[in-house]
Amino acid sequence: MQRTSIILGVVLAIFAPSLHAAELSPEQITATWKAGQTLPKTIFDTHQLPSARPSNNDTGINVLIDLNRECRFVWLWDYQGQFARNGFRIASTQATLDTILGDNSLARVRVQTDCGEPFAWWTPQEFNVVIVQAGNPQHQQFLPEEIETLKQFVENGGGLVVITAVPQTEEIANTWSFNTLLATFGAKALPRSYQTESGRVAVLQLGEGWTTLREGSERGVLRAQREYGKGRVLLLEHESVLCAPNISRDQHTSETRQAERETLERQAELIHWAALGKEPVGGPVLPQTRWGGGGIYPDQELVLPGLVAYYAKNQIPELIQVVKEDIPEAYKLLYAWLPSNEPDEPMMFVLSAGAGGGWAVNIRLPREVGIISDDRYGIIEIFAHEQAHTMRGPTNAQGGYGARPAHDLSGEAHAGWFQGKARAYYFERDRERSNRNCNSVLNDMDRFMAYDFAEHYGNGGDNFGWTKLWWVWQKLDDKYGSTWYPRWYWVRATRWAEQPNHQQTWDETIEDMSIAVGEDLFPFFRSIGTTLGKDRFAEAEFRGGRMALPIAEIEIAPGGNVNLDPIGDYTQPL
Repeated sequence: MQRTSIILGVVLAIFAPSLHAAELSPEQITATWKAGQTLPKTIFDTHQLPSARPSNNDTGINVLIDLNRECRFVWLWDYQGQFARNGFRIASTQATLDTILGDNSLARVRVQTDCGEPFAWWTPQEFNVVIVQAGNPQHQQFLPEEIETLKQFVENGGGLVVITAVPQTEEIANTWSFNTLLATFGAKALPRSYQTESGRVAVLQLGEGWTTLREGSERGVLRAQREYGKGRVLLLEHESVLCAPNISRDQHTSETRQAERETLERQAELIHWAALGKEPVGGPVLPQTRWGGGGIYPDQELVLPGLVAYYAKNQIPELIQVVKEDIPEAYKLLYAWLPSNEPDEPMMFVLSAGAGGGWAVNIRLPREVGIISDDRYGIIEIFAHEQAHTMRGPTNAQGGYGARPAHDLSGEAHAGWFQGKARAYYFERDRERSNRNCNSVLNDMDRFMAYDFAEHYGNGGDNFGWTKLWWVWQKLDDKYGSTWYPRWYWVRATRWAEQPNHQQTWDETIEDMSIAVGEDLFPFFRSIGTTLGKDRFAEAEFRGGRMALPIAEIEIAPGGNVNLDPIGDYTQPL
């Protein structure tokens, strides 16, 4: 692999000696990030953060959202816009808070250049308010140095907003680092909960200096505030106190709009109160998420073949080991199943806190994959899914790709298919069933037959469409073996080499599939409810020759188990 030789064995320091120059040429910038290195902070002498201007109602109040304990999409991508509407300057961080708020702080962010948006070191601005989530006792914990940094931050005038959580047992209440943080300010979350309109929330035990803002009917304190040194601390029972649910525009009602207005008014009041201990910092705008894992990324890194993993220094050691041992193997496995051009730069792999999925940023370089998982199973399968999004299959003789298929070349169906194979490869419990349990679509035959790919599968598909397509691919795996899929991609790249920007119809896509398997798949697709322009594709011309295509005999019945066989020569007929 070309990119393996570039970064294998590289040991990165925060500042590589060769990168101290205040100005780097575009060639130097490109070479640096393609080597998997983070650019030095001196890059900010000539380049800026890729973010929007402050809003017209800019308050100058800088707010930092801590995602180190629990990285969730709503906090990454949805809630931040609500704070911006109130004029607050928002940034989120997956690094530990001492690296952002402490002395000699340093943050990894993306920077805007003419040759991509590489990662660079940045000296964080001061913040007026920090919003902290309790997270989960099983996930990343507050480090002693973080707690000390937060204490000093508040003593010096900063505002700390804490969204509390319920410790499930007395033992957890006494050992959880979250309660160690609260104890610094004279508070504790008790191992009992109270039912509110937002769900069950923590009941608090408070020392002197606190003012109660909300109590439960049993006189358990749910929300409270206090001054501490020059700063302020605010304990909130739920994120809904600050943020409104994410509701699509067409689903809003007058009631939901009114509720959102009330929530944002309360948010403005609470954040302004928390910020009263320090003059608004203002300054340049803060790094934004850009539909990735930023603005501020984890500060630690691990360099592997084809991969640079970012993780926070309080990440669970067992999960780091998964990245070291399993991910390089899974990477090789994916390319063995679907030979593809490997990029000449490493994948930037963000190991986040919590559970719940991942993301992929492929439209900006360097590419970025995020994994939010707390176990080996989740990390491997989410990585496989996101990596498959970047894999376009075999190229034609000219090294290029053909037309875009009707199902979306590297979309969700494609990524989910290889996610299912990786899951079955690593976890035996998933081998004795169809890929992604795609046979489930047969449980509702009326819906199965009514779902017409040509009519309903548009703009990347939907859950039912992906699952039905996985069932189709499973049936083809059963009949033709594992080589048919890369052969299909190679046939398309070859057949449509002169029209790489063409968007295929379903007829054209199924023609390529038929040539790949050597049999006519049109009757099969028609039998499962697909509207097509012809009944038969009995003969095809391919690579200067003609080939007869007998009708493929495929029964509408459950598919077999996940096919993990190695592929053969996809350039030869099956």
